[in-house]
Amino acid sequence: DPQGYLREVKGHLDAWRAAVSAWEREPELPHQELGELSVFLGSTMGKFPSLLGDFGSQLLALLATQATGSNSTATMCSDLRLAVAKAVAIANSRKSISVPALCGVFFGLFHLPDKKLRTYAYTTCLSAMKRLNANSVDLGINRELQRPLAAFLHGSDTRSGRAAISIMIEMYRRGMWEDAHMVNLIAAACFSRQSAVRVAALHFFLDIDDSMQHDEEEDADDFGLHRNNAGAAGELVRRIKMHVFTHILTHTLTLFVSLYLPPSLPPSLWRARARGQAS
Repeated sequence: DPQGYLREVKGHLDAWRAAVSAWEREPELPHQELGELSVFLGSTMGKFPSLLGDFGSQLLALLATQATGSNSTATMCSDLRLAVAKAVAIANSRKSISVPALCGVFFGLFHLPDKKLRTYAYTTCLSAMKRLNANSVDLGINRELQRPLAAFLHGSDTRSGRAAISIMIEMYRRGMWEDAHMVNLIAAACFSRQSAVRVAALHFFLDIDDSMQHDEEEDADDFGLHRNNAGAAGELVRRIKMHVFTHILTHTLTLFVSLYLPPSLPPSLWRARARGQAS
């Protein structure tokens, strides 16, 4: 009976709040108890909705202090950050945190020099977005998820840029973000200031035929849904390649003209130059 453990869980919640206060005072310490309590309460919150109904949002706010754009100067140690991230993911699986809210904070962790955390954030976001689009595609929510990723493609942080282009390509190949808007975003990534993003986008367009054919020979995705239509995919691939290579050709010609051709002159100056050469 969950109600029989209500007092004990309330004690753990009070201990969690005290641990958060201790971390705020001394953020350089490991605070192992805070991580353990976060995971425990995140796992049990579904049994105590009256007590832990908003605990998911509290966990998310705690992790958001480590994300891009945060005003907090307190930095968690890597083990504590990972434990809180796992607790947030558990809260998302309990429907206490929405996928856009989860990904909004996890996207902000891509910039951190913590490979283990970045990998966890990447795989968690990807799994959450696949589940979100498993039965139907919500265009509004997908656009909300794509906006920060599109910004990362042209930002200054290379870690975030690599993660963003990787997520976009994977979601496209799964047939979940397979629309003209995503095509334009990946095409624009071919001209990103980040070399890793440019290379990933160009490789995507160059080997997309083989990749999509390989995907069709396997299961459609982890949920057995959204199989690619071979005819529609082939036509879309042709349009994508034409779109990208047109951009590349235009950019190359513009660069050539600016470097090797003389600047345009008014007709009167051209005539004067021609007369001078003739004399």
